[in-house]
Amino acid sequence: MTAYLFIVLLGAQAQEPYPLMAVLERGDPVFDSQQEAVRLFYRQFSAGEELPELTLYEYRLQPKDTLFGLAARLSVPYAAIATVNRLQSTDLPEAGETILLPSIPGVFVPLFPETDLELVIHDLRRDEVAVIVPVDTPAGPVMFRFFPGSDFLGEERSTYLGVLFRPPLRTIELSSPFGPRNHPVTGEWGFHAGVDLVSTTGAPVLAARSGTVQATGTDPVMGNYVLLKHSGGFTTFYGHLDTIRVSLNDPVRSGMMIGTVGSTGVTTGSHLHFEIRQNNDPRDPVKLLP
Repeated sequence: MTAYLFIVLLGAQAQEPYPLMAVLERGDPVFDSQQEAVRLFYRQFSAGEELPELTLYEYRLQPKDTLFGLAARLSVPYAAIATVNRLQSTDLPEAGETILLPSIPGVFVPLFPETDLELVIHDLRRDEVAVIVPVDTPAGPVMFRFFPGSDFLGEERSTYLGVLFRPPLRTIELSSPFGPRNHPVTGEWGFHAGVDLVSTTGAPVLAARSGTVQATGTDPVMGNYVLLKHSGGFTTFYGHLDTIRVSLNDPVRSGMMIGTVGSTGVTTGSHLHFEIRQNNDPRDPVKLLP
């Protein structure tokens, strides 16, 4: 059962505008206020006392600003800045644009997640107690679940840094990309929902991410296969295997051997058919692999 703590922090109530932090230096009253809030937070957090209220500030980006630099100056994890601004990567918006800065550390995820990162955070923290805060973002008002004092979990950090998945083979040679193509055996025009990776029979096939085994079996076209389930609605599929080394519901670690490359099913030679899907929608693996 999902457990949400529906409390709105008064300091995070929608304001128009939020206090402007002109510079990230001592002497700026807003910056000084944020630094005092951080010190108070860590002191009360470690003592198990009631936490200070969350306040959000506006800040106009300067040309030399970086996400990690802002986090260091504010004494908060970069996860707090990234999630409240719904950043898709470590790149900040253009200089001159305004972002939000939090008074205390924590991780934000919308009640209605949309991005890969938000879906992963939502899934991994589904049963955690959260504080509900309304935020006026540049794109409009958003209701967030806020986890005070938290930082990215391992999978969340990997997702944000663009390394959510690892290659399923130790050496990658692409023979057929994702998208429309003529089938190499039948010649029929169709949509290739994954990629084909050439390798030798018996080469180890590795789990592209931690998860659980959702299915294994043999298909007339895909041959021996393994289907893994991951957080955030993601699944990965491994087809044409020679051998399968895992069983239904087994937990798997990223990089763990789950089978070996083969040519079972309908193939022109030994290779791995690899798919990444999110909520059953196929995604191009090339864009998700490091």
